[in-house]
Amino acid sequence: MAEPTDDQLREYAVKLPQIYKDILCAFPKFAPDRIRFEPLLESTLIGEVLDADESHRTSLIEEALKTLTFQNLLSTNQDYPGYGGGYGDGGGGGRPAPQPIRYWPTETGERLIEILSGHKAKKVSLPALPKPTWS
Repeated sequence: MAEPTDDQLREYAVKLPQIYKDILCAFPKFAPDRIRFEPLLESTLIGEVLDADESHRTSLIEEALKTLTFQNLLSTNQDYPGYGGGYGDGGGGGRPAPQPIRYWPTETGERLIEILSGHKAKKVSLPALPKPTWS
């Protein structure tokens, strides 16, 4: 699928229902100094969206997050089995502990957030890992 132009994204942003705008704008609102593609926990996003508009319902925010993911505006660790960053069995007798759900913007999502919020996330690069000297 081709990336939308900036004009197409601006046109799309005007049509977005408020709940989606509130979710996308929660990223820079919660972390104004955030870097591109930095995730937020689902619980953090829900809290920020409820702070923006108490009339939203948690179940609708959860559904809207899934819709944004389906539309490739957000990604989630639920897309990557085994990812989650937790340890241990959660006291469940050998079962893995449930992992908190994280969402992060895709490239298109980042561009849309910038259009909606006027906030441009910082780009940072991970330094190159030196080649091991023992191989």
